[in-house]
Amino acid sequence: MPRILPVVAGLALAWPLAAHAQRRPTPADSARRLNEVTVYATRLGQLAGQTGRYVTVVPGASLSRYPVTSLDDLLRFLPALEVQSRGSMGAQADITLRGSTFNQVLLLLDGMRLNDPLTGHFAGYLPITPAEIEQIEIVRGPGAALYGPDAVGGFINIVTKTFAATHRPDGTELAGTFLAGEYGLKSTNAGFYGQDRGLRLAGGILNNTASGQLRDAPSGGQRNDVKLNTYSLSGAYQLTEKFSAAARASFDRRDFNAQYFYTTNPADQARETTSRDWYQGQLRYD
Repeated sequence: MPRILPVVAGLALAWPLAAHAQRRPTPADSARRLNEVTVYATRLGQLAGQTGRYVTVVPGASLSRYPVTSLDDLLRFLPALEVQSRGSMGAQADITLRGSTFNQVLLLLDGMRLNDPLTGHFAGYLPITPAEIEQIEIVRGPGAALYGPDAVGGFINIVTKTFAATHRPDGTELAGTFLAGEYGLKSTNAGFYGQDRGLRLAGGILNNTASGQLRDAPSGGQRNDVKLNTYSLSGAYQLTEKFSAAARASFDRRDFNAQYFYTTNPADQARETTSRDWYQGQLRYD
């Protein structure tokens, strides 16, 4: 009798499982088709109103109306952002959001981190031109669970036209401005976007140079000159109905007077030269 009990008990446990496996599917078990959404700032596809977050999306078409010569000037016009600049024409800048510090705001370009991994400073060194921007997403509040401690105060995602999931009509777009003024001021902001069937190309140039005014310093003074050059080229191709590939190459070169940027010492003769190369690729399945 003791040998039979385990067998009987096993059959008793297996019977409900077999009955459950043989149950016919009901309408509730069938797949449901959800509304199509496009979300970049979170890891999950959600409607902005369902995230429980304060999200602001600024379309790229509206950005061309702002009277700016650099990207940090452009960000000043966006809600909840504070741009702390040093130097002129976007030479150097940090970005804060909703009372946070500069190293608590994460800046993303098409979902990739732009912040300096060592200092968290200089978020204004953006390897992109205004003409390439499809939209800018601003998410206020803590985002460290998704993106790490850099996103304690929130995060900003810049989405470009070639990397965006939105569908645009075939055609070509051209935009550009040129400004000149005193102290050798020259500002060039130009870009293009073209689409033909499954191929998309975009590029831009952002150049700002000036000899600068003479600083009144005890050591005799220096001119707050700047020479800022950004070049970007990107492309995307629809491989199949579901798969697409995109790539970008950007180059940012800066040379400017950094006197009194880091110290108030009268002997400060600092000058800064930076070089940043940015390469990015993406495979998307929709």
